[in-house]
Amino acid sequence: MEKLNDYTRLQDFNLFENLSRDDLEPIAREATVLSFDQGEVVCEEDSESDSMFFIHSGSVTVSKQGVTLAVLKSGDYFGEMSLITGTSRNATVTTVEPSVLYEISSVEFDRIFERLPRAMYRLLVTYDARLRRHNNTVVEQFMKLKEQYEDLESAHQRLLLSDKMASIGLLTAGIAHEINNPLFVIRGYLDVIRQGLDSGGVSAEELAGIMTKLDTASKSIAKLVAGIKTY
Repeated sequence: MEKLNDYTRLQDFNLFENLSRDDLEPIAREATVLSFDQGEVVCEEDSESDSMFFIHSGSVTVSKQGVTLAVLKSGDYFGEMSLITGTSRNATVTTVEPSVLYEISSVEFDRIFERLPRAMYRLLVTYDARLRRHNNTVVEQFMKLKEQYEDLESAHQRLLLSDKMASIGLLTAGIAHEINNPLFVIRGYLDVIRQGLDSGGVSAEELAGIMTKLDTASKSIAKLVAGIKTY
C-alpha cells in the first residue's frame, strides 16, 4: 500500500484547515492512498468501521438500503461518524467515477483529536453544513410531496365529480324512460279521444275508461316527480 507522506495534500480538506506542518506530517505518514475504479464499493453498510476516507479526486455516492443519501466530491470526507460512535458503518459508499481516496485508520483518527482540538472544531463545522444541506433537502422533498398530494387531491375531486356526473346521466336516462312510458299512454288515449270526437263514436262508458287510464298515468308521473324531489 502506498503511504501519502506529502502533508500538503491534506491541506485541501477543511478538517485540517489552519493546521501546521508539524501537525500534518504525522497524519500524512500514516495515511494510505487508495485508487478505485468506477462503481467500486469503498465500504458497505453494517460492516466493521476501522477507518475514515478523504476524497482527493473523483466522487462517491452514499446510500442506505439502496436509497442515495448524498453525493460527495473532491475535498469531502466520510466514515468519521462510525469511528466517533464506535458502531458499524451506517451506509454504503460507492464510487461514481475513478477516484483516489486517502484512508486514515481509527487509531490515527483518535490521535488526531487527542492532540488537535482545532480538527474537532472543523469537524463540527462540517457537521453543521451537512445538517443544513440535509434540512434543505428534507424541506424540498416535503414541498414536492405536498405539491404531489395537492395534485392527487385535485385529481381525486375531478374523479368524484366525473362519477357524480355519470350517475346523474344514468339517473336522467332512467327518469326519462319512466316518464315516457305514462306519457306514451296519455298521448295514445288523447288520440283515441280526438278520433272518437271527430267521428262521434265515443260513448260515455268508453270516456270513463279512458279517463281512468289517463288518471293512472298522470298519478304515475306525479309519483315519479315526487320521488325525484325527495332524492
